Amino acid sequence: MPLPRNQDRWREPTQVWVLEMIRSRDLISREVAGRRGRGLAHLCRAVLAMVSLAIGLSGCAAGATPAARPAAAPTATPVASLHAASMAAPTSAAVPTLAPAKIVLWHAWYGERFEQLLQDVAARFHQRYPAITLEPVCPGNEADLTRKTMAAIQAGNPPDLVVASARDIAEFMEAGAVVPLDPYVDDPEIGLRQGDRADIFPGWWESAFYPEFEGKMLSLPFTKSALAMYYNLALLKKAGIDQVPKTWADLEAACRAASTGEDKGLAWHQSALTFDGFLYSRGARQLSADQSKAVFNGPEGVEALDLLVRLSQAGAAVESDGSSGDRSLFAQGKVALTFGPTSDASAYATAIEEAGTSLEWGATNIPQADPNKPRTVMNGANICILQTTEARQRAAWQFLKWFTAAEQAADWAAASGSMPGRRSAVSRLAGDGYLDENPAIKEIYETVIPYAHPEPNVRGEQEIGAIIEQAWAAALARTLTPQQALDEAVIRANEVLAK
Repeated sequence: MPLPRNQDRWREPTQVWVLEMIRSRDLISREVAGRRGRGLAHLCRAVLAMVSLAIGLSGCAAGATPAARPAAAPTATPVASLHAASMAAPTSAAVPTLAPAKIVLWHAWYGERFEQLLQDVAARFHQRYPAITLEPVCPGNEADLTRKTMAAIQAGNPPDLVVASARDIAEFMEAGAVVPLDPYVDDPEIGLRQGDRADIFPGWWESAFYPEFEGKMLSLPFTKSALAMYYNLALLKKAGIDQVPKTWADLEAACRAASTGEDKGLAWHQSALTFDGFLYSRGARQLSADQSKAVFNGPEGVEALDLLVRLSQAGAAVESDGSSGDRSLFAQGKVALTFGPTSDASAYATAIEEAGTSLEWGATNIPQADPNKPRTVMNGANICILQTTEARQRAAWQFLKWFTAAEQAADWAAASGSMPGRRSAVSRLAGDGYLDENPAIKEIYETVIPYAHPEPNVRGEQEIGAIIEQAWAAALARTLTPQQALDEAVIRANEVLAK
């Protein structure tokens, strides 16, 4: 189901788990009997009990802290090397002493199946930490969530935790309501050890810090996805291409060769996320390092748009009406390549199954300027702690720490379709056989997830995304050259940042 752009950018990861769970029914039975034990059994029973339910979703939902001290980001390691490593999650066996607390988590999803999934998470957390009760609450769709959270902040009665876009979390921080996580990360009793930090993928870790607010750690990822390239291997082979494009020159050659008759090399739609991926893969960025200035009109951005102009003029690329349009053309076997979030993997599988085309397909990282230095873009929702009392804030942090640990990260990734943040979580899923049972997910975990880096988390990012998409449209319509379109877009983006 296509969603409006402002919702599609972080809600789709929750729509992919049903198909994967159906296909992995036998696997889940083995997992429950295996080493993941009773905790996964609770999750799997909730998941399988809801497989027959409707799949549609629509959006729903202090004390002072020491000065921030961001921890060093970990170094990237290819996921493929984890399969033999069988890494265990670095966790403490002792349960820290915590004051009794009830904490409330606001989110923007409703529908029985997802609410049940979150209730199961709350139950498992309470079983581990009996002093803390977690209550998930959905106050409405994304716009409702943002509006009601701001109202609750102003009324002095905010929820303890909020799942929101990074740009909204920046707005909450501007209102003085977000609790920096740095003191809790460094806390000797309940903080993250160095082993935990090294276990976290660098892009996942990077997304927690906000340059706009002195580089403080203000949130942790909740449902993250990354930009991937979906490929129809049979259509590429038909064009005499024996491997998936690795560079942008490879992609242009493949699209031209595959475009014969009704077949097209590429289906695309205007997307700021995709454009950011084009920048990242060329070693560029949308904003300056401190996120105070737009810089996407450099040669990398111009080449990205110019490539699309060339392919469109040559009849080697076709514009669709959105991500669902890309998937439909791909599933019908009419295009060789598309770009889309990793969270769409099950949606692609469903579309192909419904089309009855039995494609030989997969998903991998987008083409690169230098395949030895791969990068792509990450988007999705984060979760932050709002200012309440020190006891509630510590309890909320304990939930974040527990939820992002390896076992829960693996369970959540398999159930929701969002990317796991830890190497050890991927290792668990590989060891359980889940990745072998889901080859498209396995390829994504090996070639995309370790190299994903976040979109800017600055206020105004949504407006900047719309400006980028307008520049893309102007370049494709040839009313402006790619350079002119991006130069004008940068001026407008800087006006947004100046506000």
